Amino acid sequence: MKVKKTAIFFRNGSRPVPRAVRMMKVAENLGYNSIFCGALRGSEISKNDKWDGFDVVRVGSNYPFLSGKKFFTYIKYTTIFCFGLYQYFRKSKPKLLVASDFEVMLPAILYSRLYKIRLIYNIHDNLSQRYNVPFFIAYILNFFEGIVTLFAESALVPEGFRRDSLPSWCQNKIHIVKNTPGDIQYIDPPKFEGKIKLFYGGWLDWGRGIEELIYLSESNSEIELVIAGSGDAEVVSYIKKFNSVKYLGHISHQESLSETAKAHFIPSFYAPSTIINRYSASNKLAESLAIGRPLLVNSEMEIIKSFKDYDCYLEYQYSDIKQIGPSLLLLIQNREKYLKMCNQSKKLFDAQYTWSVAKKTMISLIRR
Repeated sequence: MKVKKTAIFFRNGSRPVPRAVRMMKVAENLGYNSIFCGALRGSEISKNDKWDGFDVVRVGSNYPFLSGKKFFTYIKYTTIFCFGLYQYFRKSKPKLLVASDFEVMLPAILYSRLYKIRLIYNIHDNLSQRYNVPFFIAYILNFFEGIVTLFAESALVPEGFRRDSLPSWCQNKIHIVKNTPGDIQYIDPPKFEGKIKLFYGGWLDWGRGIEELIYLSESNSEIELVIAGSGDAEVVSYIKKFNSVKYLGHISHQESLSETAKAHFIPSFYAPSTIINRYSASNKLAESLAIGRPLLVNSEMEIIKSFKDYDCYLEYQYSDIKQIGPSLLLLIQNREKYLKMCNQSKKLFDAQYTWSVAKKTMISLIRR
């Protein structure tokens, strides 16, 4: 029996995000044994378990959630994690490395160069856009990300505008693989029976409109809010205070799709004060389109420029989220118009987020 080659997917989170899981599944279909290696983030996290059917290994010491704060603490735990990663590479002897964060590229580059192992850089968030820093610092960060991209065999970003943000001299290595959830079918939306159902699933921090959405559900009796995900402990604690909010904790991708189907609208709000939020290309956005639900987005987001030909979203200023209740109620009561928007969502998905296109690109990159 032929022994499978090992592919290690890794980032400084505790679990693989859907973008990584999709690529892990493609690698499995191409004959690799896909393993995720992450950090010990959260008191409930163990060193070994499974996620979406894949083995998960965690290395380093307990790595706290910092949400962009405490820079030196962040450097300390990232360094510890990177040492643990390198040791794990040496132990498991992979044939393919797939990195998801800039921070973990140093041990990946070192190992791939010393042992002549293939390295793919799956860029989730452009480094220079993550933080509100002066222009010259952002320029330096972007330069360094360009450098590490050149050390990889290839790189991936979720949208064309994210590739265009990186240095021109590294863009020939970068491929666009949209955050499509897979070959997902349209599901008829639930009927409106007095409650407008909103579902937010994803990373929990203050810049995702969570506080504003909770205010919306608290002040509008006809709005029901469901939240799932993990993140900043302060945000999680805040969510749990409100009886009007159903908090599911961290759920699987399949469970997230199920909750999306139960909802009438999917909020995808990002505070524009941070650059990466304006350039966001989230999983939940494409999942909403695939299943056929109108999006709630803020007008400052770059991605809606590609949605202009489709009547599938409601657009608001981020500062106005707390006041959107009446417009949602007006739309949901017009069933015919609402259903047309649901169908437009699916049409946009089929035009821009087809699984076959994303899968073909991933196969070509992994097979090299």
